[in-house]
Amino acid sequence: MEPLPRLLEEAHDGRIQVPEFQRELILTDEWMKSLLASVSLGYPIGAVMLLEAGNPEMRFETHPIGDVPLPSTEPERLLIDGRRRISALYQALASGRPVQIRDGGHKPAQRWCYLDVAAALDPAVDRDEAIISVLELSDAESEWEQSLFPLRLVFGADAERARWLQGFASRSAARSGRFESEILAAFDGYQVPTIVLGKETTRWSVRVHGGPEGRSLSDRFRDAAD
Repeated sequence: MEPLPRLLEEAHDGRIQVPEFQRELILTDEWMKSLLASVSLGYPIGAVMLLEAGNPEMRFETHPIGDVPLPSTEPERLLIDGRRRISALYQALASGRPVQIRDGGHKPAQRWCYLDVAAALDPAVDRDEAIISVLELSDAESEWEQSLFPLRLVFGADAERARWLQGFASRSAARSGRFESEILAAFDGYQVPTIVLGKETTRWSVRVHGGPEGRSLSDRFRDAAD
């Protein structure tokens, strides 16, 4: 188990990157809402698999997770399984930028994710319904008035998150206290099951599409290991 905040921090600074053979990342609005709702409730979202970097026999081209700026450091670990989940959570909770999703017509779109605090605290409301995505980011005054917490602040700058919570508390102290203890605490303390493959790993396979040579990358890796 590893803390979600630490995984997203390592994704941000490039210590965790994605190997070249990962499939194209496609996020949909409904899937994003379900994922964020699960984390906010402390529900499991499945394990992720990481491969320690540094084995000279297992060299891959790598790239950042989500829309992370190109890192200047070499990765310490490669995200083998769980890219979609970690990328989505990074974009929504820690990147400070909108989430890149596909809308109903499969067209790319950028959306900001919010949590309706009143709905989230209502046990009669399904948590998925409390997650809202919008095209434009609102100002803090509007967010406070509508009880809409910008999820970009969950693992964003501490000072900005504290200012938002202080402003919200001045308008709804009771609701703010419950929000911090019941929902933000779930995000802050969320643990992700992780499977870590040591860098000494030399024989393994992944499901990838065959390349122009008609053989998959995993075929070539096995030949090299042999």
